[in-house]
Amino acid sequence: MATTGRSANDLGTNFNTSFGAMTSALLMASLQAPTESPSHAQDSAIVSVNDLTTIEWVFAFVAVPMVSIPGLVGNVSSLIVLYRHGFKKTSNILLAALSVADACYLIGVNNIPAFMHEYSTGRGFHYSGTSCYVLYGLYRMYRLLELWGNWTSLTLPVLITIERLVAVYHPFKFPLIVTPRRTLVAVVISYLLWLPLNVYYFFLEDLVFVQQGGVIVGRIVPTRYYQDKVWYSVYLSVKKAAIILSEPIPILLVGIGCFMVGVKIRLAHAKRRKMMYFVSSVTNARGTPTFRTSWTLLLVCIVYSITIGTAFFLEMGISVDVSFTANIVLAAAIRLVKCIHSSCNFFIYIYINRNFQETYRSIFASWVRKHGHK
Repeated sequence: MATTGRSANDLGTNFNTSFGAMTSALLMASLQAPTESPSHAQDSAIVSVNDLTTIEWVFAFVAVPMVSIPGLVGNVSSLIVLYRHGFKKTSNILLAALSVADACYLIGVNNIPAFMHEYSTGRGFHYSGTSCYVLYGLYRMYRLLELWGNWTSLTLPVLITIERLVAVYHPFKFPLIVTPRRTLVAVVISYLLWLPLNVYYFFLEDLVFVQQGGVIVGRIVPTRYYQDKVWYSVYLSVKKAAIILSEPIPILLVGIGCFMVGVKIRLAHAKRRKMMYFVSSVTNARGTPTFRTSWTLLLVCIVYSITIGTAFFLEMGISVDVSFTANIVLAAAIRLVKCIHSSCNFFIYIYINRNFQETYRSIFASWVRKHGHK
């Protein structure tokens, strides 16, 4: 982005309590309307500095990393195990795509350049021009990973639910309807679906250089596409559409799908039990690959509905009508809940899928033997 001659005052006092300097979700969730009075914005700034720094610091440097780092390790481990199993099974393709999206979000949510910008003395990048541009580029990369990973991981469970619906209701036609190639195409579309929104969000921020204490400091600031009243109304519409498309609608579809899959599995199991004469046969039936796969994916979707449903209701509480303190706390809680959502799938696989357990145990044992001889 080109260097501009704008000063901090030209950007209005709202920015100090709202946009590009904090970590991504906190920034977006706590935006204040450009039409609010300067005195209210200044009051919000005082509250954020005096009362919220500790809260932000605890969430940014303690709570989120404690959840996201184990989750990132788990998602990478899931990809390794799924690669060992191969991608001839459509369920493996979907789970791998979900692991990639979750890993991207967990990396992006720990936006180190944003922390450096927000929590340094006097706010901003206190480095040379080249270093500021490098840090800003890294900030944009983390931002992209967080946004794209979040939106994609919220829509992929819909594909997982559809795949399971076809598998349990049309088991004989399933190999013809749901093929690995079609599944891969659907996954690519799910990722590309959010590309225009990522491009739009890119133009909401810019890097400018301002005078601060006699030195030039690089600052991330909102552009006119957020500052102008007309463009701000566009931003609000886009943001609402993104929330609706990525949270309540997928949650509703996944919830209905999970119920239908669960009912069908129970009915099929009851019917199978009546046909069996020995208890051991029933036990073996529960251990079939189809049964394990269905319950694994079903549990993934149930946890998704609970965590993202919670995040959605928390987002409904964020408003300019409530205190700035409440908005910041709610935004931080939303990020933490979404980190939990993106971190727990690996543990679901380990808990419910025996093949996954055995493969992971084999990989871990091989790694220990390899490094134990050194």
